[in-house]
Amino acid sequence: MSDNINVRQNSIIKTLKCENNILKQKLKSYEQYIAENRAMRAEQVVAEQIQRSMLPTDYPAFPELPNIDLYADMDSACEVGGDFYDYFKIDESHIYFGISDIEGKGIPAAMYMAITKSMLKLRMQSGEDIETAYNAVNKQLCLSTMQKRFITSWSAVFDVETGVMRCVNAGHNYPILLKADGMAEFVKHTSGIPLASYFSKKRFMEYKGFDLKLDKGDALVLYTDGVTEAHNRFDELFGSDRLAEVIRAYMDGSHNMRELTAYIRRQVIAFMDHAGQDDDITLLALKYK
Repeated sequence: MSDNINVRQNSIIKTLKCENNILKQKLKSYEQYIAENRAMRAEQVVAEQIQRSMLPTDYPAFPELPNIDLYADMDSACEVGGDFYDYFKIDESHIYFGISDIEGKGIPAAMYMAITKSMLKLRMQSGEDIETAYNAVNKQLCLSTMQKRFITSWSAVFDVETGVMRCVNAGHNYPILLKADGMAEFVKHTSGIPLASYFSKKRFMEYKGFDLKLDKGDALVLYTDGVTEAHNRFDELFGSDRLAEVIRAYMDGSHNMRELTAYIRRQVIAFMDHAGQDDDITLLALKYK
């Protein structure tokens, strides 16, 4: 009888030891998982800080140009997004502004963003026209050894004295032009397919610019598809027509562009109704006062 008890006890002890070893292995794996995620989170925070530091945040953007009211902002769906915007002065009467959306998210997209933004800015500040800059940057991206990610982009060089801007639309969403009389319309011009899209190494896309004129009191709103493709719990999209109506209903002569972009963002978030943000929400608005 005692022999049977001893056998059972030994079996129980052996089982407990085995289970204890399994628990130790699971605990070790969990601790390793926590450490890896902590390190990854730290890397993402640093990447987000680097990305944010590359985006201009001055408001007013051009205090020395009282007839220009420009504001831009980005709200990433994750710690590091693929959207970016930029604006800067070229000379005393011309400014550059633009918005872009890179395929994908995370640190690789942020790195691609930094490279693309820097190349565009360098060429524009060196005195190239906007078509030449886009053609050159596109060729560089197509020939690079980096992981290929296409980029939709809309940019312009704006003459602040005449109200005329030279624009390029590389497969991006149509901006919304709000006229001083309250009419809103889409700027349905395209210059070509997204950047980093090519047919072969011998045949690159040639981007063709177009002119757009703002009259005093007109406003132009640029956005990424994180705005129009935001969805609610019924899988309904916010959509470009709804965006145009939101802008039309809100704007009058008393609102500045910072207030406008904040209002648009609130409307998009309210529409999503806790459905969750899947994509970056990036806006740039310019008013010719």
